[in-house]
Amino acid sequence: MKKHKKWNDGFAEDQWGSVGSKAYDVNSAALGKFRQLARQGLSALSVEERRAYGEAVEKAVLASQRSALRRVYVEPRPNCASGTWYSDGDDIAKAVRAQNKARATRPGPEKSEGHWIIEYDLAMKEKRAREYSATLMAA
Repeated sequence: MKKHKKWNDGFAEDQWGSVGSKAYDVNSAALGKFRQLARQGLSALSVEERRAYGEAVEKAVLASQRSALRRVYVEPRPNCASGTWYSDGDDIAKAVRAQNKARATRPGPEKSEGHWIIEYDLAMKEKRAREYSATLMAA
């Protein structure tokens, strides 16, 4: 009788190292707080604290995985004027408003106070010239 090959033929270990033996090296402020509370063991924590600890571990691991994925995979930019993947009008409007607010509050040389004064003076000169030419045409 022929023996079947084990499902784990070592491929995963060759590529990723020993499966299950490597602990996640994750840190966050919430994890630090719970690790300090759990120094006497998890039984010293209440049920709510253990659940919160588990959620903190999950968030930290997911953040670590997301970071590792972003190092090797670059998400393509959406082919949309809003620059987002949203397809709902309200969501697109919110995203565009957030982008405009970020641009408006972003400091830059083109947004200096002197720039706005010069722009205002030019606009007022143009306005006066239009008004003057309109009075000449009316007369």
